[in-house]
Amino acid sequence: MDHAQSAEHARTVVITGASAGIGRAVVRGFTARGDRLALIRAHSRSVRLWASQHHDTLGAAAQRTAAAVALRASRCS
Repeated sequence: MDHAQSAEHARTVVITGASAGIGRAVVRGFTARGDRLALIRAHSRSVRLWASQHHDTLGAAAQRTAAAVALRASRCS
């Protein structure tokens, strides 16, 4: 079954833990639907590397955005 959407109906989906396990499977599912993706992992280099290695899987519909996520409790207070 073809789930691809037109660009005007595509959603933007933010996925955390995108380069491994369940996150990777979720990426594939939303990519198959034609959605735009923002891939987030704690280490931006690992998500950029994974995205570049899986360009064929992600396809043109995926917007690969590497974001470094760091919690700094000392700066939050």
